[in-house]
Amino acid sequence: MHVMSQAPPHAVSRLRSTRLARSVKPFLARGGPKGERCAGCRLVPSHCICALRPNVPTRAGMCLLMADIEPLKPSNTGWLIADVVADTFAFGWARTEVAPEQRSVLLQNK
Repeated sequence: MHVMSQAPPHAVSRLRSTRLARSVKPFLARGGPKGERCAGCRLVPSHCICALRPNVPTRAGMCLLMADIEPLKPSNTGWLIADVVADTFAFGWARTEVAPEQRSVLLQNK
């Protein structure tokens, strides 16, 4: 399996791990390729783009709110953002509650 550089897992990857820990059955993506995927870019190994992934310098950070199963999907815009913008935070979205860590991030620069 292809693996990107030894960088620590980004925010969406950590959110995915947390969500997987709560799962009672495996997540099966609809319509995508079946079988092995690269752990870094989540594409089939023959289409791995890890070596092409840019690091985009920015003075902005991103705070992503993701629906419950979104971090489990092999390709999503949030994962792409976290791949290229180092200062990214990702939180699960719930209509009735806010994660304490999310509130902390949003109040950091007030």
